[in-house]
Amino acid sequence: MTQTNERPDPAHRPQRCESNAKAMRPLRMRLAIVMIACVYPLVTMLIYLIAPFTQGWQIWHQTMLLTPATVLSIVFVINPLVFKYFGRYINAM
Repeated sequence: MTQTNERPDPAHRPQRCESNAKAMRPLRMRLAIVMIACVYPLVTMLIYLIAPFTQGWQIWHQTMLLTPATVLSIVFVINPLVFKYFGRYINAM
């Protein structure tokens, strides 16, 4: 058995259809709307939680505490839940 090191001809690669790119836009918009609806209450709740402990702190100190909690919550809680409960809505054509 011999192996060839030939690369596929770039002319034979499937091209993205312009209509396919246009069809993807509403899906991203739906995802953005659902994520905003979920992340806004999270950020607001976290601000209320850290506010009593960070009075008098500079804003960058407060966001240094807020950012890791927000990102971890989005990655491990909100994103999986969004795709579990809103996946059909986001992926519907």
